[in-house]
Amino acid sequence: MYEPPHHLPKAFKLLPTFALATAAIVLALLVIWATRPGEEPKTRAVSSAQIPSETQPLSPAEDMAPAVVNARVQPKQAAPEVSWEEKLDVILTSEGSNSEAVRRLLQEFNRLPPEAQTEYIAHALNLCEDEDFGSVEGIYLQSGTPTEVSEQIFDDALNRPDELKLPLMARTMTTPNHPMQEQAREILCLYLDLDPDTAGTVDWSARIRQYLQENQAVE
Repeated sequence: MYEPPHHLPKAFKLLPTFALATAAIVLALLVIWATRPGEEPKTRAVSSAQIPSETQPLSPAEDMAPAVVNARVQPKQAAPEVSWEEKLDVILTSEGSNSEAVRRLLQEFNRLPPEAQTEYIAHALNLCEDEDFGSVEGIYLQSGTPTEVSEQIFDDALNRPDELKLPLMARTMTTPNHPMQEQAREILCLYLDLDPDTAGTVDWSARIRQYLQENQAVE
């Protein structure tokens, strides 16, 4: 057993004993703290799902998630605008009667640029039967119709029966500022055998009814 030299002070002789006692007390405190009832050492459980793995397959929901996010982020694209030429081609090549085609052509008329209006009205007149000519008259008499379109309808009317042509001429005369008034006057004076210089106060509708009755009686 170790014995300190006799020449050392007494305090130095007690140091080994004091160190051993202090170590024993610290060890006892550690044991008591580690074995307190109701407490267990806290450990963090790590599941396999939290461990990154390049080979771990994704669930269906996770696999679709990027596509869903991209679909939400992408802006909605507007439908491409259809040109009037394409609309015209669709109307003319669609199945159906001539009357239906004329109706669809005239339905688009007021939404078209001037250069397209002449195209649409030309096809409408070509397909229009006499019994459907009244629908074309609506465009002919409305204000704002381009003069070129009015001329197209006027020229076509000259090839229609008198019971369609002459009443249209009379309505032209009573429509303020209609571009075809002068031409209509000439046609009426020719058919009704009137002097253009004295026809300013003529009741066109009454004279036309008389003309039609007389000519039907002759036939």
